[in-house]
Amino acid sequence: MTNPMPKSMIADSLKTGQRLTAGLLGLGLVLGASQALAAKTHPFDAQSGERFSSTAAQQLVAVQPGQVSVTGQNGQYRGEVLVQAPADMAWKVLTDYENFKNFLPNVSESRVISAEGNQKVFEQVNVFRVLTFTKQARVKMASTESYPKQVSFQVMEGDVKDLKGTWTISSPAPNQVLISHEVTVVPKDSDNKTMFFGIYKNSLKKTIAAVGKEVERRAQ
Repeated sequence: MTNPMPKSMIADSLKTGQRLTAGLLGLGLVLGASQALAAKTHPFDAQSGERFSSTAAQQLVAVQPGQVSVTGQNGQYRGEVLVQAPADMAWKVLTDYENFKNFLPNVSESRVISAEGNQKVFEQVNVFRVLTFTKQARVKMASTESYPKQVSFQVMEGDVKDLKGTWTISSPAPNQVLISHEVTVVPKDSDNKTMFFGIYKNSLKKTIAAVGKEVERRAQ
């Protein structure tokens, strides 16, 4: 039979538990692991005056300035980078199709084919090197620009079966921009999917890092 605790010990235990809980919540916020806290927190978008969703709040906690995060597998990926720069500068970089070849790794050619309002069609050639092999992939892309927050894209023709996604821009703080990228890609060659996805994911991380660096460079 268990002896009951004195009331004074119960009160002390409750206070200790409250302090411990508060400390753990604070640690969870720093690490981006406290989903319950993040779900109640809606950071302010300094540019639009809107509130982010709870999912966006968790992402902002998890990403540090200059750090590139890429998650996903089997052709579905999400990446992001947090940059010290105005959000408008990120927009200029993401829509500078003619100059992709000058700052994006693996892009050897890039040019705009047509432009009508917020609809653009551009072509680019990507070069991938694996061991002693070099592979070129040419794609024609259609983009829809929703200034100042999002650019969506869809492959029209090229060396992939399907490729579509979005670039999204948000401002968690003054002179700070979170660039997020979501993409789905399907290779034409179904026999080498594992190798294709591995190369693509590695290339995607380099691309997002290059976008972040170019935004910072132009903002200086």
